[in-house]
Amino acid sequence: MDVENAFKETTILLFGTGLSSLEKYEKWLLANTPGGRFIRNPNGSCKVFLPNFSMFQFVPEKVAVGIETANKYSNKKLGLDKTDFFSLGKEFSKNYPLACDVVEGRNLDDVDCTWYLNCQHVYKNACSFHARYCAYNIWCSFTDHVFGSYRTMNSSFCINCYFSTELTRCFEMDSCRSCYDSMFCHNSENLKDCLFCFNTKSLQYAIGNVEVGKEKYEQVKKIIIKSIVNELEKTKKIKYNIYTVGSVFTG
Repeated sequence: MDVENAFKETTILLFGTGLSSLEKYEKWLLANTPGGRFIRNPNGSCKVFLPNFSMFQFVPEKVAVGIETANKYSNKKLGLDKTDFFSLGKEFSKNYPLACDVVEGRNLDDVDCTWYLNCQHVYKNACSFHARYCAYNIWCSFTDHVFGSYRTMNSSFCINCYFSTELTRCFEMDSCRSCYDSMFCHNSENLKDCLFCFNTKSLQYAIGNVEVGKEKYEQVKKIIIKSIVNELEKTKKIKYNIYTVGSVFTG
């Protein structure tokens, strides 16, 4: 419920409308992240999430386990007469699982997460550090109220942001830094109240890299937001994202 409420609070800030039932938006939120797969420990006791990036994507499901299962093997000895590298590797692969979950620090209410440190109220995150009230993120750290993002750091109240840092109240952003209250922007820095800006910096009340003033900007944003909310409420997704929105302007 804490994460559910956080999602609603975030959508109120971004869209002026609170969306509920977070899991119904799961497919949309994960669409531009590496995603992953859930497997069960050999004894079926718990699930382990393997994200589709880095070493995780190459781990065979039959050897992947969570930290609790891996701890049971911590005192087990291989007992080899010859401990050369190849013999050790073969024996290990036959008799020992691979721990795909690391949990450190102080954590609270983290569900279906993998590799995390000092996280509170986090759901289906992988490789998250110092995060709270977040869901469906991969490799996002020092985040607060962030959803559906990949490699986004030091950010808060954001949805679907990628390869970015220091974002606040942003939606569908890629490769951006130090931006506020902006949407559908790419490779930009120090934006505030901007829409559809690319390869630029230090703009306010801008649409398509052109500063249009507060009144005109808010008129256009209101239309965009209304369309986004209507589509999300009806289909639980939207047609365009930061990687496809360019087709609207190019035909």
